[in-house]
Amino acid sequence: MKHFLLTLLISLFCISIFGQGWRKDEMEIKVNIDTEEQASMLYRLKLNGDIYPGYARLFVTPVEVERIKSLNFDYEVLIPDLNKHYENFWETRDAYHSYDEIIELADSLVEHFPDICKKIIYGTSLGGRQLACLKISSNVNMNEIKPQVGFDGGIHGDEIGCSENVIRFARDLCLNYGNDPTITNLINTREIWLYLMVNPDGRVNMVRYNNNGVDLNRDWGYMWENEGGSTGAFSQIESKVLRDFVFENNFVVHTSYHSGTEYISCPWSYRASQPPDYNHILQLAGVYANVSGYSNMPYGQGYSGMYPINGSTKDSNYGLKGSVSWSLEISMSKQPPASQIMMYYNYNRPGMIAMIEYAGYGIRGIVTDAVTGEPVAASVFVNNFLPCFTDPENGDFHKYLTPGTYSVKVKANGYATTTVNNVVVTANNATEVNITLQPEDHKSIYRVISCHIPNNNPADPGAAWNVIGPPDNQYYSLGKNGWIVVDMQEMIYDGAGPDIIVFEGDNTPEGYTLYAGSTMDGPWHSMGTGSGTTEFDFANCTLSEARYFRVLDDGDGSANVNGAGFDLDAIQVLSSITGPYIIMSDYVVDDSAGNNNGQLDPGETATFVITLKNVGTETALDIIGSLTSSDEYITVLTTSPQVFGNIEINNTATAQYTVSASSSAPAGHTTNLNLEYAGTNLNSQVKTIPVLFPDYCYPTASCSFGDGFTGFSLEQINNMNSGCSNDNGISGYGDFTSMTTELQPGNTYTVSWKSGYSNQKASLWIDLDNDMSFSDNERLITDFSLSQSNTLYTTNFTLPESVLPGEKRLRIRANWQSSSSNPCSNFTYGETEDYTVIIPGNTLNAAFIPSVTEICHGDQVQFTDQSTGNITGWQWTFEGGTPSTSNLQNPLVTYQTPGDFDVSLTVTDGSNSNTYSQLNLIHVFDDSPVPSMPSGPSNLCQANEPTSYTSSAPNATSWLWKLEPAQAGTISFQGAAATVNWNESFSGSALLSAATSNLCGESQYSNPLVIEIMPFPADASTIEGEDKVCQGGIDSYETNEIEAATSYEWILTPAQAGNLTSTENQCQIEWSKTYEGTASLKVRGSNECGFGNWSPLFDILVENCSGINKVVSNKIIIYPNPANGLFYVKTGFPDNIKVRITITNISGIKIYEHEGMDNDFTIDLKNVSNGIYYIKFETEEHTLVKKIMINQ
Repeated sequence: MKHFLLTLLISLFCISIFGQGWRKDEMEIKVNIDTEEQASMLYRLKLNGDIYPGYARLFVTPVEVERIKSLNFDYEVLIPDLNKHYENFWETRDAYHSYDEIIELADSLVEHFPDICKKIIYGTSLGGRQLACLKISSNVNMNEIKPQVGFDGGIHGDEIGCSENVIRFARDLCLNYGNDPTITNLINTREIWLYLMVNPDGRVNMVRYNNNGVDLNRDWGYMWENEGGSTGAFSQIESKVLRDFVFENNFVVHTSYHSGTEYISCPWSYRASQPPDYNHILQLAGVYANVSGYSNMPYGQGYSGMYPINGSTKDSNYGLKGSVSWSLEISMSKQPPASQIMMYYNYNRPGMIAMIEYAGYGIRGIVTDAVTGEPVAASVFVNNFLPCFTDPENGDFHKYLTPGTYSVKVKANGYATTTVNNVVVTANNATEVNITLQPEDHKSIYRVISCHIPNNNPADPGAAWNVIGPPDNQYYSLGKNGWIVVDMQEMIYDGAGPDIIVFEGDNTPEGYTLYAGSTMDGPWHSMGTGSGTTEFDFANCTLSEARYFRVLDDGDGSANVNGAGFDLDAIQVLSSITGPYIIMSDYVVDDSAGNNNGQLDPGETATFVITLKNVGTETALDIIGSLTSSDEYITVLTTSPQVFGNIEINNTATAQYTVSASSSAPAGHTTNLNLEYAGTNLNSQVKTIPVLFPDYCYPTASCSFGDGFTGFSLEQINNMNSGCSNDNGISGYGDFTSMTTELQPGNTYTVSWKSGYSNQKASLWIDLDNDMSFSDNERLITDFSLSQSNTLYTTNFTLPESVLPGEKRLRIRANWQSSSSNPCSNFTYGETEDYTVIIPGNTLNAAFIPSVTEICHGDQVQFTDQSTGNITGWQWTFEGGTPSTSNLQNPLVTYQTPGDFDVSLTVTDGSNSNTYSQLNLIHVFDDSPVPSMPSGPSNLCQANEPTSYTSSAPNATSWLWKLEPAQAGTISFQGAAATVNWNESFSGSALLSAATSNLCGESQYSNPLVIEIMPFPADASTIEGEDKVCQGGIDSYETNEIEAATSYEWILTPAQAGNLTSTENQCQIEWSKTYEGTASLKVRGSNECGFGNWSPLFDILVENCSGINKVVSNKIIIYPNPANGLFYVKTGFPDNIKVRITITNISGIKIYEHEGMDNDFTIDLKNVSNGIYYIKFETEEHTLVKKIMINQ
């Protein structure tokens, strides 16, 4: 079956279908197709139908049948009247469930199993019918952390067994929960989603299409292509509703059931190249096929295993959500006999259970905010596979993987991209990878909604998922006149100045138009045109806010080349960009010492000149960057960080890195260089530079009918029994490069070739310059006619005299009826074959490697010759070196002067010469410069928050920092920026200094920055003063001076006890005349850093002393006080007043008593222990208490 014939389906849906049934007198016929002429004629009729190997099933009217007859097609009528045939279908097919019966059965399951079964109506069809699903899981009303599995059926309404499969499986699961251990465990640990009928109107009317006559499996948005009557991506309500179902969930595996053949059709269906997840998708398809009841259930890529289509659900489920997704064809008949319904269900039941089980294998995890611990909505990239997404509510993600070691990268709006390496996955297990993200202010593309590349452009990888996240130089080429619609996750609002920036992914600015929309389906409002990286403002748009954006290529340039159309790297919200924001705006590969083609090729050493641009809001300081690669074929010779320096707003800076590629690097090998850069006020960021080692193009064609070559010979190459080739998984390509022959320049040679099909045009190329492409001047035979099949033809070509020695690729191509002169274009029918020819002789080629490319001044470099050919002499030139020239094969050179220096080698064989030069190859370091004294805060408080400091030094690459004394704190630093985490207990003077280092050693430390750490005030000591006082009296109190205190705070409680005035560590209280009882006094110190701790409470008894007037009180004298126990007392009372004196300790125990009329006496307490005591004076009318202290 020819691929041209298989693609017939793409354009067979231009005739409108009646929304409620088939057209008048429409019939179903089967057309046999044996030749390409028949295929071409049938294609031009533009009829409705399906394509299967060897025949077409068409839905036609009598008028269309006459057109088929007139072209002498062999056909048979399968159903003479489709309307009549299906008129009473639901009355006669009792074993099938009608639309109403499926809904009733679903409702019954919900009623009887409410704990595990829930029905969700996502919308209604054009005919007003439910678009519903069943969710089956324990705790069914909760959103739990479980892997999700999706099944849907009935997207083509006449394929009625598909929805049967879904509803019967739902019933089976519910009935077996609690009875079958396997099913019970799966329902407890998975979320199973069963979408009952994608196209219920088509089921009721028994037609393929919806009520608008659109094939819903051509209406989906990933690589939409205007097929099946679809007027736009997700143009139909049924498609939009199913899209909501897909976007609101994260299905690890999503199966869409079809019928008409038996096959598991995997992505891609829109293109021939394999998807990134191909291996584990096919492995899982094999699990389904092997456990199913089918004796032979084939599986493979839809494009080649069935037929090419665009707009399918499987491509969108995979391309937009990263699900393992496929279309599963369950029966050869679209409506199997009722007796076979359970047979087909039982065939599929084991596979459905296996998919639920395997959805829990691979990796799983939860993504959270590193600060708050809250879940984060993120995209999760594993290796180069398509991303899956986290549940925004729980933060969990799940992805099926086969055993291996993987790298996991997480991107999320508002967070720094984070990568976890060396994640090991084992068979039939889930490896848990929980990831925390550090906040970082940005809003970028969250996910892709839809995209369109006209005619698919197989020359470009079409990696739409590359646009997700911040700019990283991973981009998606829109295609000529192509477009993409993206979701920014949140509404973006009009602010001051430009609002949106669109980043171009490569070095060539290309034109496009940016549109904004408030829904993912538009309507779209232009924000203007751009070229390359461009800013856009809502002020130029009729909208002032939008969440969704559409980028449309301007239609310039070629359509069928790698990178066709605008190359979209990222879209970002400008209002989210604060501070410096660095992008890699350009890079140039200088391989002038090699083949000078502007790219790194195997065996070459090249200089990557990288340009960074600051698109932020402030100058980026002290930017340095390191280039690295983990690839086995790549060596980055510039191992030390390179200086970009300060980059002002909208300015750029460049740095150079030397990179070599191994001569053994395989053609077509791809890898990345990683540029990591950071600065004083910029956190570390990583940009990638793709490295693609050139390879030949490998076009596709169909040769299944004998098109192309069945024989070819040239000198020692004899491949006269070749058939249809499909080498390396490429349809119509034969890799015969192991067959070789020797050819002499200037000679004429005869080729012999034949084809298995007539009317072939054959061409021949030899890649004379080994650049892995075939130019017009390398085409030595053009469109030679192989007019008859199985006929041997001969023709001649002459090999140019100028061709250099070595192995060369020879290519032949044949194309049916059309020119074969393009070496890379895909042919509908034909074949491509590659061989190897050898041109004898020795090629003179200069090459060398240095022992090292970075040294300290005064060091030496050993240069090793790696030239090829019959070399008789070497001539070296060493800029800045000693010697400056040499004719030795492997010279040793000393470099005394700092700088970047070129090296050149010319080799000769006596008659010819060849030169190889490396610009700025040797970097000679000067002594490490002494940096400036650090700058930053120098007066701090004890227990201060971490503080940041910066220094600077010209051309510094590595930094050292020192804090003295060491107990002051710890330092973390990144280059010229350091952060000090202060020890909470430290106060005093600290010294911070910086130094630099390179291959020449370390510099001296800079002059230190003196940082004064002011301590908190010390704890207040006890308070001294009277603790028994009289109402209305005045007493003084004091405490020891508090260390580091600049002020004092005195507190009297309760405040109404008296009026307090203070002077630093002393205070005076004028006691209230009415307050009586206990009062408390406390004090603490303070300074600009805060407060010290309070003193112990000092309790004071305030008494009513009205019996002794103030004059009398002030006449009583006790001295000395404190004393060694001997006190002298003068009462000042008149001689006729009897005074009773009592002394008690602080516990109230009496230790002394005296009574008399004397007013001048001595009290001897030398036998009493040290401490505070109270002496009470009593007369008939008055009482007075004073405090004494014994200190012997």
